[in-house]
Amino acid sequence: MRLIITLIFACIVLIGCSSGQPESGSVIPAEDSVANENYFPVTTFIKGQIYTIKTELSNPVKVVIVGGRSDTSWVKMEGLEAELFNFITPVIDTANLKERYQQSSFLDQTINRYTFTYNLRNPSDTASLRTWTVYADGQSAKVVSITMEKILPGNQKLLLSLFPENYAKEILIKNDKIIKEQTLTWNQAKDE
Repeated sequence: MRLIITLIFACIVLIGCSSGQPESGSVIPAEDSVANENYFPVTTFIKGQIYTIKTELSNPVKVVIVGGRSDTSWVKMEGLEAELFNFITPVIDTANLKERYQQSSFLDQTINRYTFTYNLRNPSDTASLRTWTVYADGQSAKVVSITMEKILPGNQKLLLSLFPENYAKEILIKNDKIIKEQTLTWNQAKDE
């Protein structure tokens, strides 16, 4: 499963960056037509991570911090999708989102990372998913991290970060103040 997802991402990187190596920090020119955009299938990738966790790793550990107090617990495998619900909804792929979101990409040669950022085409759009970014290694095209920002009811913002093969983190913010942090770690042997 990991191999298939890595190959899909490598194809997207090669298609998106086929015009040669841009200068450090430069933006790869966007296609004129929305029809030609191919978005990284974030939801499929994260579901692949869930499958890997369930089949190859031990139960994840969840740490929740609210008001300076933390609570740690094990997450049962059958509850894993529910714990990562905010990461897999809405479905992030080309077919579902290309009409509302615009892709931009560049290779930052100083850190050797491809960055694919997706923002709303219309800033006044009321979609809860505001933006997401996929970072990939410049050599292997392997996904290094995925970040997302969602706007929730009640003037709340949800920041999501996923570090494949290691952990996922959610930060809930209201009025520029952190209300809750939640980290789900599934591979304690690795450090990020």
